Amino acid sequence: MQICRLEDLNKINISVRGITAIRQVPEYRSLEITGRVHNGLMIVERGSCVYQWGEEQVTLQEGACIYLPYGSCHQMVEHTDDFVMIRLNFAMYNSRGEPVHFSEGPMVICAEPDRILMLTVNRMVELFTTADHSFLRKACFYELLDRMVRLNSVYRREPIRDAVTYIRNHYTEDFSCAELAEICYMSPAQMYRHFKSTLSCTPTEYKNQLRIDQAKSMLRNDSISIGEIAFLMGFESTAYFCKIFKRYTGKTPLQYRKEKRL
Repeated sequence: MQICRLEDLNKINISVRGITAIRQVPEYRSLEITGRVHNGLMIVERGSCVYQWGEEQVTLQEGACIYLPYGSCHQMVEHTDDFVMIRLNFAMYNSRGEPVHFSEGPMVICAEPDRILMLTVNRMVELFTTADHSFLRKACFYELLDRMVRLNSVYRREPIRDAVTYIRNHYTEDFSCAELAEICYMSPAQMYRHFKSTLSCTPTEYKNQLRIDQAKSMLRNDSISIGEIAFLMGFESTAYFCKIFKRYTGKTPLQYRKEKRL
């Protein structure tokens, strides 16, 4: 058996077999697995559930995806009455014919809904119920693997790191929350919430702070007019620049420039 992290999948040759995809409403309230007989995924389509393994316990809400490797031990402790899940089972092998797993134990791929992942998973369920679509099932599964790699990468690191990097590189430009959310593989609401809880400000406030910090440096150079600074920092007008500058510094740009001359 080979353990290959999701982010390293592109470094090895793999083949996939035995793909199944079904939607299921569990008849049980709790279930303990002492040695899983399939390598697979569980996606929460509706409701929520609690999974436990070793000393870890996670609550999986609608849209969450968890990887459950062959041979692993875990327990679904409970689930809500409206709980519906999608189960995907598959076998994966390297070029030597050895089974490939992403981890030794269960691993949360994403904890929040992702539109592309859900569309791909639902397409797999449809393909599984249709005969003679084994090639399409494999193609769809590889699409799912690609999305899982991206989502797992985001889930393992600071969720809004890419948004912060983008703003720092483009703070003089206009961009929307939807654009930042796409960079982070989140919905706009999720990205906004993560951003504000991490940096204690909104994306717009963070962008304006970067603009004002740069404007302060430029105001020390008397050869650059205030109107030119406003334009270079991406503000729609000089008046709006002065308003935002005073909001962040307590002074107008002209007052700040005069103080720095003293």
